Amino acid sequence: MVDALDLGSSGVSRESSSLSFRTIHLLFQTSDHGKVIMNEPNPPADQEQNIFERQIKLHIPASRIKSEVDSRLRELARSTKIKGFRPGKVPVSLIDQRHGSQVRQEVMQDLLQSSWVDAVESGDLKPAAVRAIDPDSGAPDEDVTYNVTFEAMPDIEFAGVNNLHLERLTVELNDEDVDEEIQRLSERAAKWAVVEGAAQEGDLVVLDFEAKVVGVDEGFSGNRGEGVQVIIGSGSYLPDFEQGLVGASAGEQRTVAVHFPAEYPAEEVRGQLADVAMSVHEVQRKVIAPADENFIRSLGIEDGQMDSLRKAVRLSMEQQSRQMVDGLLREQLVGKLLESNAFGLPPALVDQQCAFMRENALRRMGQNRDRLPELPLSVFESEARRLVAWALLCDEIARSLNIEVEQQQLNAAMQQWIQSLGEPEQGIEILQKNPQIQKEMEKDLLQQSVLNTLLEEIPQTDRTVTYTEICSMASAQND
Repeated sequence: MVDALDLGSSGVSRESSSLSFRTIHLLFQTSDHGKVIMNEPNPPADQEQNIFERQIKLHIPASRIKSEVDSRLRELARSTKIKGFRPGKVPVSLIDQRHGSQVRQEVMQDLLQSSWVDAVESGDLKPAAVRAIDPDSGAPDEDVTYNVTFEAMPDIEFAGVNNLHLERLTVELNDEDVDEEIQRLSERAAKWAVVEGAAQEGDLVVLDFEAKVVGVDEGFSGNRGEGVQVIIGSGSYLPDFEQGLVGASAGEQRTVAVHFPAEYPAEEVRGQLADVAMSVHEVQRKVIAPADENFIRSLGIEDGQMDSLRKAVRLSMEQQSRQMVDGLLREQLVGKLLESNAFGLPPALVDQQCAFMRENALRRMGQNRDRLPELPLSVFESEARRLVAWALLCDEIARSLNIEVEQQQLNAAMQQWIQSLGEPEQGIEILQKNPQIQKEMEKDLLQQSVLNTLLEEIPQTDRTVTYTEICSMASAQND
């Protein structure tokens, strides 16, 4: 039997459907003390009202504060060792002089936390994020009042799926598709070789550059690069920059006019025209290896025969087609669910998801992150809103349909994740130190269970597409 080949990704990776924003730390533990007063805040006249913003007043009695402070001071006196006093006989007054201020701060923090959680558990607050905690009153030996401003979760009511209909794709795979895939494998295995003469489309150019906005003497952040590698036509740099390298040869210096689009991430050069001075070091071109016996064996086909390679490639393309079809179907379902269950989103949750996505983008860039000197959160807002909305809606659908993640499912997912690392002991240690990983696994399993359940209920119509079309559709989905 011929094994399937790893043909690589069909497109650029996208953020997972599993919501990845960090859980808001509400800071607080349970307590039976304190009371709350609910208020609707009055926003400044020049600011747009946040319809999700709420405010509560936490009241902590002075008697409760004193009781807790005294209790902790006595406990500290029993455990503290001070020269001149027998163990457990240190006067509380001395402990108060030395540690009283710190103890009172800790008590106030703990009582504030417990009062908040008590308010959440006893009322219908449904907080999404805490915006501010401000003391309203509280002189020494008096009751303390705090104002807590927070954003509430939206009210979501699942509309059901009776009016939904989906289109399921079927992929038609032919011999020409297999030939093209083998050609792509050959190109992927190509080696770069230094060439003489002018650079052309698809060549790799190694250069230094310095850019200045026309009419401005000072440079801007990220305007210089040394030993930069640019593949002409790859889209990794601005079109004017890449096309300006066409015809360049090693040792040449040239200046290219580059226009920064209006939507460029760095605001200081957005919509500007810059002169880019380029110094070309070398030009490299791909040398594609022939699809001979040695090449075929390098792909893991032991007999080195083209027929065996074609079978393995076809099998991999069929597997990849099924994955793309399933991914597009699920994405289609998520889109229709969001359309038929519209609701507002707390700004804090969207902001946090944007920040998480920006950090991920910068982390993926690694050493190249300096190429994005400014990456505003607004770049990620559209996708962040989709992710937040789907996560909230998915939780409501799961609640409405009584869908839960079984412990057996979670254990299997964790075991698979541990095995994927190749070192089981290391994987177990990582899970123990990072409980958030397990939470993300559980969240992803819940979303998949919700989609699986709904896909069984919604009618679907089949449509046949070519392999090229399914790859284009999957790539567009990931952009």
